[in-house]
Amino acid sequence: MGGYNKLLISFMEHKAERMEEIIKFPAEMYFNDEDREEIESWSDDTARKIWRDIKKNVHTTAPTGLRREVCPFCHKEGLIQYKKPFCEQCNYGRRHGICGRKDSPNDFIKIIDAFNDLGMVCGRFYNSDYHENLIHKLEKEVLKETAV
Repeated sequence: MGGYNKLLISFMEHKAERMEEIIKFPAEMYFNDEDREEIESWSDDTARKIWRDIKKNVHTTAPTGLRREVCPFCHKEGLIQYKKPFCEQCNYGRRHGICGRKDSPNDFIKIIDAFNDLGMVCGRFYNSDYHENLIHKLEKEVLKETAV
């Protein structure tokens, strides 16, 4: 497993830990061992491309919340464009439920509902500054460790 795989894992872990700490939502509902194992299995080239795409999105479009622009699994499956019918093929979607689909319970809707129940807006909690700072921090820490 390369440094970019570690960056993606750390990116997801930090978001999950923050969620658990602030809104008391179990971290594994957002990012679990199976998710981690999937990212570990990606080639270095795939992980590098996904990391760079997420970083570019954060710098150029300032996405907030848990949107597809900052989701490694959406990038892996090519789900960044609107109205792509590939969510059913996404392993993250298979494990957690299809994001945004309200016809069946899924972890994404539970997370958004947990924010709403506390009177919080997910997009403010995970705002563009949060993503920007997290990327900067992780690159300093993880890339230094792995010397990518």
